[in-house]
Amino acid sequence: TRFGLSLDTSGSMRSIARAAASDYNSTISSIQVASAKENQETLVSVVECGYGRTRCVRTIMNGVNVNSIKPMALQDYVADGAGTPLFDSVGSLIEMFETSPDANDPDVSFLVMIITDGAENASVKYNARSIAEKIRTLNNTDRWTFVFRVPRGGSRSLIQMGIPAGNILEWDQTEKGMSVSTVATQEAFTEYFTARSAGVKSTQKFYANLKEVTSKDVETKLTD
Repeated sequence: TRFGLSLDTSGSMRSIARAAASDYNSTISSIQVASAKENQETLVSVVECGYGRTRCVRTIMNGVNVNSIKPMALQDYVADGAGTPLFDSVGSLIEMFETSPDANDPDVSFLVMIITDGAENASVKYNARSIAEKIRTLNNTDRWTFVFRVPRGGSRSLIQMGIPAGNILEWDQTEKGMSVSTVATQEAFTEYFTARSAGVKSTQKFYANLKEVTSKDVETKLTD
């Protein structure tokens, strides 16, 4: 599995930068545990979306074995970008994966995760239409999974772009909101790699679809 991660390092993330660093560490740790348990080799690529007072995308790592990645110091998550080139960050990860040596290997799957506290406002190379067309084409291969973690209300535009509702997690832009989304993502990685070990190559339900869960469903599962 090749895993690609876009980190929002725009200025709006500054107030929750430490929580974002913790989330990154939890993400990497979850993949390390889940991929080891299911005997799955995982290579990681990471880009920053907006950095250093620019509106650009920067590659942090490309094709690194997940087991060799060390935790990030909380103070090292620097959110000082002047914009959020969201579509360009997605496109950058796609380009990395499409040019990888095993891009056409039928046993290799690609998981791209985008984390942001806002919306697209700075891309130059890709726009909503071009990135949506690219995502739809890749989804049709049944080897690519695109996952978005976005603010409340951000699902609608993504669904219109072809992202399955089950692959979108809306979160509150607070430290608590980030923590909640971190836990949900940890659980999702466990399920994803379990499915990968069974031969599944992509998913449209990375996150549990809580919209289909009623309060009665929850009540019947509760233990006093």
